[in-house]
Amino acid sequence: MEKAAAIVERLLELNPYLEAVVEASGSTARVLVREDCWDACGLEEWKLHLSLEASRLGLRVRSYSERGGWSIVELACG
Repeated sequence: MEKAAAIVERLLELNPYLEAVVEASGSTARVLVREDCWDACGLEEWKLHLSLEASRLGLRVRSYSERGGWSIVELACG
C-alpha cells in the first residue's frame, strides 16, 4: 500500500530515532515501528502524526498493538 509507505517515509524524516517497516496485503497494511530513545523522543508523537496522516490520505487506523519491542499499527482503506 503506497499510502502507508508514504506515511512511514514522512515519520522517518520527522524522527530519526524511529525504525519502521510496512507490511502490505491487499487493502490493509501493518506499520511496525520501534523507537530507539523512549524518553527523549515521545512515542505518542509518532502515533498522533501517523493517525493524522492516515486520515488525510483516506486510510483508517484499525488497531494498535505491541509485540517484541515493536508497536504495530494496522491501517485499512476507507
